Amino acid sequence: VPSILFTKIPSNGFLSISPFSGKITNVNPEIEIRRVVRNGGKYLETDIPKLYHGIVKRDVLNKVYEKIGTFFGGLSPDVFAAIAVASFAKNVVSIDYPLTISGTCKLSGAGASMRGEHVGHLEDAPHFKYRGAYKWAEIIPRFYSVETIWAETTVTALKVLGRDDLLQDFNLPLLAANCIVAHPEYKSIILHDMYKAFRMTNKSQLEGTFQFCYSLLVGPMWRIFKRVINRTRTILMINREEIIRVSNVKDIVEATLILSEYLTTNNKRFIDLVP
Repeated sequence: VPSILFTKIPSNGFLSISPFSGKITNVNPEIEIRRVVRNGGKYLETDIPKLYHGIVKRDVLNKVYEKIGTFFGGLSPDVFAAIAVASFAKNVVSIDYPLTISGTCKLSGAGASMRGEHVGHLEDAPHFKYRGAYKWAEIIPRFYSVETIWAETTVTALKVLGRDDLLQDFNLPLLAANCIVAHPEYKSIILHDMYKAFRMTNKSQLEGTFQFCYSLLVGPMWRIFKRVINRTRTILMINREEIIRVSNVKDIVEATLILSEYLTTNNKRFIDLVP
């Protein structure tokens, strides 16, 4: 999750600065790819190296191009690039510091998601515009949402990169659990396609049903529970971590200036936090 988020809507820009430590952590990219697979495509819950809001050496990108003839694919360039980069990067570090600002505007996919609009029938997905023929991965529920677009792109990237060894470990029950909690109006499609995917992958339906029920508890339901606990702690001022919020920010340039002033004023410069 980025430390900094700038959201731009027509009448108001909003900048959020979350706590950060400056800690640098060594990351094993192969382990992180496997975490994405086990998470059902929720790549932001891992430390997989990212081209978007990341720094990647050109020779890694060249290796990606030599392998598949392109840098991007699938329906989410962010997810595809993350899987591709992690397949070739050797030395990766994760830095808990706002080196970049994550931006969202009204017309972006993230903006639509924040308004609850980034979901619908597959044939209405804006991701297919100007793409020509595109074959949706058959094991992914056939409706579009953040969860299914990320999952479909993960599966597509693994296939293109020749990582079929990981496809059998893709967590379909967890993906279905995340989807059905976030988008209950599509539960019939989600459940129908989940059992269809079980048959396609020769997975026991009894075992799959058990894993789906278990995933509901340890996945989305657990996250909801933790969210409630965290909000309660915030209200009661228990170990509250301060989040800086600034309203009426004109544009990304002003957001950058506000962040720079905050870092300087509070002695949180990168050079001071990193040994």
